[in-house]
Amino acid sequence: MAETKEIVFLAGKKSHGYGKHEHRAGSLLLARCLNESGLDVKASVVAEGAWPGRSVEDGGPDAIVMYCDGYNQHMAKEHQAEIQAWVDEGVVG
Repeated sequence: MAETKEIVFLAGKKSHGYGKHEHRAGSLLLARCLNESGLDVKASVVAEGAWPGRSVEDGGPDAIVMYCDGYNQHMAKEHQAEIQAWVDEGVVG
């Protein structure tokens, strides 16, 4: 039997008017669809630009999805070393 794959959605902070770039809502919808799909996955959402308090040593997720603003406001800017550690361990982004 296959091992359950863990997917973490990282939803950025609200940055636009109502109905535009709904990072949290879009991430919640996608995670729910995956969790209800019958696939052997467990999807979760970390919202409002927060960063998951997990490291490679904690057993990182199998995949991360970032749904956020880009350029100077991209949430990954402050976490490049952590992201690289995940990539080095095989986490798909």
